Amino acid sequence: MTWFIAIILAYLFFGICNLGDKFILDGPPRASSYAFFVSFSNIFVLLLLPFIGFMLPPAPAILWILADAFVVV
Repeated sequence: MTWFIAIILAYLFFGICNLGDKFILDGPPRASSYAFFVSFSNIFVLLLLPFIGFMLPPAPAILWILADAFVVV
């Protein structure tokens, strides 16, 4: 049941993000302001990580992720 709540919250945050993009990109496009606001919002995610029980994956999983990223690039 927690996955259902996570999915609902993901769609809520996606909608909020799209609404924010609409306000930021209103008018002439300025890539620097968009990059600033996107990176500024990512800071809040980093601040929330300790409170949601985030744990790093085990070392073999990190190795597989890095290997897959290397193959993609």
